[in-house]
Amino acid sequence: MASHFECLGFPFTPESTREEDMARTLEAMFQDGRAVAAPTGFHAVEWTDDDGTCAYAVVRMDRDAGTLDVQDLTPLYAGETRQRGRVLRAMHDEQSSFTDYLHVEMLEGDAESGHPIFMEMKAPGFSRNMDLRGDEVLLQTTLLGQKIQVFANEADFVERRPEDLETRSFTPTGLMGTPPQAKARVSGIVTSTTVRTNAATGGTYRHAVLDTFGGTYDLVVADDDDAACLVEGCVVLAECYVIGRLLQGLPAEGSPSYPV
Repeated sequence: MASHFECLGFPFTPESTREEDMARTLEAMFQDGRAVAAPTGFHAVEWTDDDGTCAYAVVRMDRDAGTLDVQDLTPLYAGETRQRGRVLRAMHDEQSSFTDYLHVEMLEGDAESGHPIFMEMKAPGFSRNMDLRGDEVLLQTTLLGQKIQVFANEADFVERRPEDLETRSFTPTGLMGTPPQAKARVSGIVTSTTVRTNAATGGTYRHAVLDTFGGTYDLVVADDDDAACLVEGCVVLAECYVIGRLLQGLPAEGSPSYPV
């Protein structure tokens, strides 16, 4: 199963992350990224390249000791798909001051009701202290496809699917965990696909627009043999980590991204 980072061309895995790779990547982000608000003693940046690769990084620097402590490094994709939703609740990670979640009812088209999705939220101006319950928001949601199975078309999917799944389905799978996790099992039809390059690392990954239950979403996956099968019209079944950007719906511009 690919790591979150491998889905976006970062050479980081749970088993092996070289310090020099991490240091080189962070240096590129802080040189080219945009500073965002952070608590005293911390430095935070939002970095995006021309291919849509995006990351949030938060570090704590000890100048006396000459050390750099990475508090948060979250990869995501700045895609062009858009989703309308109504906020059900916000949650935060008890173990991280920089990880927050939204539980959102996704509204397709003009629908007044929809289906729930649980996602990690990264957006300048978003704070865990905000009460957005009941508010309508505009999102861009990325599915980090950590494990995928590709089918040639809908007929192939119906014949070989591991269980009686619909061609378009979106099932949150991490809500019952302690703590809850922003995970989902998703099936859908690929409407377009491209190879992307991470400017900070030179690594490549695959981006696809996925037509699934409730709308279209950005899917990113590690550039491996399975990803090479991604073509327009194929069906994908993916185990995903779900992460969103909040584009509209904040109460005011200029609010801090993190609690201060």
